[in-house]
Amino acid sequence: APAAQRVSNFPSSIYASSSRVPTMSITLEHRGRIPSVASFGNLSELSAMSADDVDERSAEEVTAAKEAVLEAEHPPFVQAILDGTLPTSHVVSFMGDASEEVREAALSVARAAVSGDAAAGKSAELLTALAKTVDGAGDAPSTRSADLARGAVVALYAHLASTTLPPTPPTARVEALTRVLNALKCLGDDGCFVASRAASTLADALGDDLTLKIEELKKTALSTTDVTTRRQAAAGCAGLLKGAGGDAVNSLGVVSAVAAALANKKSATERAGALALYAHLCATAGRAFEPSAVSLAPTVFISRGDVDQTVRHGAELAMAAVVKSLPVTAMKLLSPALVFAMEHKAWQSKIGALGVCGDLATRVPGYFMRTLPEIFPQFLECVFDTHPKVSAVAEAVMAPICRCVKNAEILGMLPLVISAIRSPNKETEDCLDRLMETTFVNSMDAPSLAVILPVIMRGLRERAMEIKKKAAITCGNICALVDDVRDLTPFIPILKPELEKCEEHSHPDLRECATKAKTSLLKGLAGDAAAGEKRSGASFVADALRTQVAKLPGADSLTLEYAAALGGWVIEMAPLRMPPSILANDVKLELQALLVSHASFTDEQQNAWDEALVCSAQAAVLEYKGLDATALADNETHDFIVDLQGIILAFAGRVLLQRTNFSLERGKVYGVVGQNGTGKTTLLNRVAAKDIQGFPEGVSVYYIQHEILSEKSETIVDFMVANVPEGVSKETVVNTLRDVGFDDEKMAATIQSLSGGWRMKLAIARAMLWDAEVLLLDEPTNHLDTAAIAWLSAYLKGLKGKSNTTICLVSHDYDFLADVLTDVIHIHDKNLTYYPMGFRDFQSLKPEIVAALPSPDNAITKIASIGGNLAGQGGSTVSLADSDASGLESVTENVATKFAISSIGEDQPSHIKPIRFPDPGPLEGVKNRSKCIMYMKDVSFTYPGTTKQILTAANVKITQDSRAALVGENGAGKTTLMKLLIGDMNPDEGVGDVWQHHNLRLAYIAQHSMHHLEESINNTPLEYLQNRFYLGRDKEIAKRSSHNLSKDELLAITERGAICEIIGRQERGKTLFYECRRTGRKESDTDWEPMSALQKKDEVVMKMVRNFDEKLKSMHSGMDLRPLTKEEVRLHLAEFGIDEDLAMGKIKRMSGGQKSRLVLAAAMWINPHIIALDEPTNYLDNDTLAALTKALSDFKGGVLTISHNKAFINELCNETWLVGDGVVLAQAIQGKEKKLSVAEKRALKKGGDDASDFALNEAKDNKKLTTAEKKAQKAAAALAKGPVKDAYHVRKH
Repeated sequence: APAAQRVSNFPSSIYASSSRVPTMSITLEHRGRIPSVASFGNLSELSAMSADDVDERSAEEVTAAKEAVLEAEHPPFVQAILDGTLPTSHVVSFMGDASEEVREAALSVARAAVSGDAAAGKSAELLTALAKTVDGAGDAPSTRSADLARGAVVALYAHLASTTLPPTPPTARVEALTRVLNALKCLGDDGCFVASRAASTLADALGDDLTLKIEELKKTALSTTDVTTRRQAAAGCAGLLKGAGGDAVNSLGVVSAVAAALANKKSATERAGALALYAHLCATAGRAFEPSAVSLAPTVFISRGDVDQTVRHGAELAMAAVVKSLPVTAMKLLSPALVFAMEHKAWQSKIGALGVCGDLATRVPGYFMRTLPEIFPQFLECVFDTHPKVSAVAEAVMAPICRCVKNAEILGMLPLVISAIRSPNKETEDCLDRLMETTFVNSMDAPSLAVILPVIMRGLRERAMEIKKKAAITCGNICALVDDVRDLTPFIPILKPELEKCEEHSHPDLRECATKAKTSLLKGLAGDAAAGEKRSGASFVADALRTQVAKLPGADSLTLEYAAALGGWVIEMAPLRMPPSILANDVKLELQALLVSHASFTDEQQNAWDEALVCSAQAAVLEYKGLDATALADNETHDFIVDLQGIILAFAGRVLLQRTNFSLERGKVYGVVGQNGTGKTTLLNRVAAKDIQGFPEGVSVYYIQHEILSEKSETIVDFMVANVPEGVSKETVVNTLRDVGFDDEKMAATIQSLSGGWRMKLAIARAMLWDAEVLLLDEPTNHLDTAAIAWLSAYLKGLKGKSNTTICLVSHDYDFLADVLTDVIHIHDKNLTYYPMGFRDFQSLKPEIVAALPSPDNAITKIASIGGNLAGQGGSTVSLADSDASGLESVTENVATKFAISSIGEDQPSHIKPIRFPDPGPLEGVKNRSKCIMYMKDVSFTYPGTTKQILTAANVKITQDSRAALVGENGAGKTTLMKLLIGDMNPDEGVGDVWQHHNLRLAYIAQHSMHHLEESINNTPLEYLQNRFYLGRDKEIAKRSSHNLSKDELLAITERGAICEIIGRQERGKTLFYECRRTGRKESDTDWEPMSALQKKDEVVMKMVRNFDEKLKSMHSGMDLRPLTKEEVRLHLAEFGIDEDLAMGKIKRMSGGQKSRLVLAAAMWINPHIIALDEPTNYLDNDTLAALTKALSDFKGGVLTISHNKAFINELCNETWLVGDGVVLAQAIQGKEKKLSVAEKRALKKGGDDASDFALNEAKDNKKLTTAEKKAQKAAAALAKGPVKDAYHVRKH
């Protein structure tokens, strides 16, 4: 487009967006050697600098040089002027320094010297001496340093003349101005930039002839073919225009003349002259030329590829000048020029634009990044340009350009993104995987989208369906993270066609993903339509200026709209919490820099002008933020230790928080409350990581996420000493452990011997020793009994008073929250709302919110209403551990309460994904579900390395109808009892029996069952199940100590005559026989051994027996024949609420609740008869717990669980096992007593030991034998040469 047209269209290009920054120019000094003319590191000096002129000093060395010149003595410098030795002066040498800071310091010292005491009474002599030096300059210097120094001497002469010569008569000042203008012919471009600015101080001497002189110089610059004359005329014209002030650069027709000459394709002379004028106007004329400079920039940038060499050189100079002169607020407005140049056919134009991009990305990345959405597509075209020089420069500037983005997650994977852009064939899929598995805590803005767009586009265009699908999913996820929907608008025309192509693909999964991604992408259009096209900050400033235009006489429309654009940038880029008064002042400063009143204004007119700018700035800020005038006086301050504005929290495409503020005041206790899945724990994780943009680095944070886990055998004291800050003594560690309740015996034990509650206490003790400024706790009352919770409450309240520690916690225990909180943070609708009150006050103020919040009881019990009795609300979590046998009645109260979980079925709420357990089927050999299939009799257990017996005489029995809850104090042995029952641990040798039916299939879900998923986090749930149950065996069972053969055991079975394999099993009467193969014999030469004989052999034999039993169990359950196809596994996962998207995504991208569902799904693959769950309610979200409770209630097998959740136990179980003092006391829950069978009643009538052991004896002898069976039993006993104890697999110790 013609340059004149670009000027007229300018206002439309400046409303795109804005940025906040003080009004200052860019300093583009280079700190390293320029390798070639394609360098992007020092564009402002490129035109006249050789490699030898480059400043290679460090910042400290430059500062030292600046300080040295500032300390220079004035008298010697004055004497050097008078003696004619000025060119050799020390100060003059600094005037030619490579650093602009040093040059400015040297010139300021020179001005002070000729105006100060050292020059007193010598002004005329100094002026004459300087005039002689200026007149005798000769030809332009050959080096940049000499040129800069000479230009500074001319500037010094102009300064002295303007300050000492009288304004009337003007003859002497005109003579001095003429001398300065003539001296410009003896300078290069760099020298002219320095000298012409000083000439402006003498421009008023010309009076009415000033306009004529400017016109003369303008015509000379545009018409002469001599390079020196052109430079002199352009520099002189720019200097006089600066002196004329006001809007002279436009009113005198200079801008229109430059635009016309640039568009003249027939005259290279005019084009070269226009570029020279443009460059010197940018460098000299001040901000009055800035609007026109930006509007003409596209034409200037493509002139870098002109056919005429002189024009190309002029374009280099002009590009460097405009980049150096523009304030950082205007960087965004250069993007049309950069795109225009990169699209140009001439490779020189592309290189020039790429150099500018790299230079700005290096110098002002925070402001240049706003240009990325516009320039990045064309920049990528340059990366793959066929011209080697273009592609080489694009490769060189790619890293700094990409590093401009502020999204911390994108910056973290930037090397991979750049590699994927450079080598799309190799890295695209890996980059998409990385994007899909990243947890985002910062908003995705337009610049960040621009950087990753090439990777997504490449993925969508790949032929492989899987890569297309990943790209579509990534596209949808990333678009969901966008805070401002307007950021999506530039990408819709690019992405929409590719997604629509994917919607037509033959594969249904890809079609579904593409549709979802397109919906997420097009929300930008929907958002704009709903909001009525949200206005930019620039439009508010423009409207405000329009209302004050009567008080701004002489301000042209172009400058007004340009000022509005920059003021809008200040508003939009300001921190959200910036007080409106301060923001309005920043906008006013931006407006004042561009809208300068005329020098002839009276004081009244000047005051009106200033008032108009102040009113415009304040009105624009208040209107943009939707505030009234009173907001300008809001000066309230808070002692924030953490104050983050506009944060975003997102995971796997789901936005949890969107442009909200997270602030913590020092010394307060905050409780984060909200529905499960809203991001409470994820927020704490990111705060603990301190990776949210703007998080104060100096603030120490400690996060208690869960109880301490360790597999080492070291004592608790040794563990703590190794995991506390340096300088903390062992004595301090011991005292701290005592404070939380550890005695000497417990401190000498290992972590493995501690219960979950004691491990949590240990975690709290470690946090005490770190003494952090911010303490984060996630569900700290999990595993804790009532006494421990009371201690924790007292400790947290003590922290608030003693160390002024700020605490932020998440808990579903309302009583605990009411006891400790000072403030409530409600997370809802992607926002954080702050309530400066305790939890009970919050409960009174917002009862409808509390009624909807999750709690242990709310997950099960439906609260009809929340009224005035606040003390009874919220679901108490009093532990069952404090109850004795008679006190268990508290567990059984209100069994008839209406449970919300009862409504979860086929018609359940859509947001609760169901869990459906498979039917276990009949247990082979057991016809009655009430028959005992597992028992423990007189079992004792002591952890290795300790002397205290956890269990001394434990007796329990389990049937397929069992619904038992293990309750008791922390450390009583509940988990130990469960592990002994399932065979994960062995009782003390020779004490008691633990037995289970040999065909029994049992699923065990431990407290930390999700930890074994860590080995498979890079796999999908589908792959996890396929790998775990490959060949029909559960690999997790094979890892148990009771099944896994050690290296020594594997070596032992290779000895001749040793049993090396179990290959068969028979049931002869009631006796189990196993077919054994021995080392050194033929494969057909096997022995049949009864179970009683095998039990007497080494433990390795019993491990082989158990492994063989597991193999038969998988056959009976059909697991060995069940296909592990993709469809079969997907259907199974769907029964546990894991949809196809989750099943095909990586495990590490799943939330805690989703991982819990995966663990359940894996455990239920074997169709177990018994399910054992250790603390299942601790880490499940509300919906998953509700679905699990319903599934367990409907399950047709037995259930064992450890839980402190009263409502969960009441709904699910019919009996409790109180574990304590080494024994187990079983008691039916009130209202759920089991009726005794006829045989049990008969046994009770007999009394004595027969009654107490009846169930166990019945398990061993549960049917009458026929005569034939009795004979077979006797024969088998004789063959075994030893007594057979029973007909089942009994482990005796």
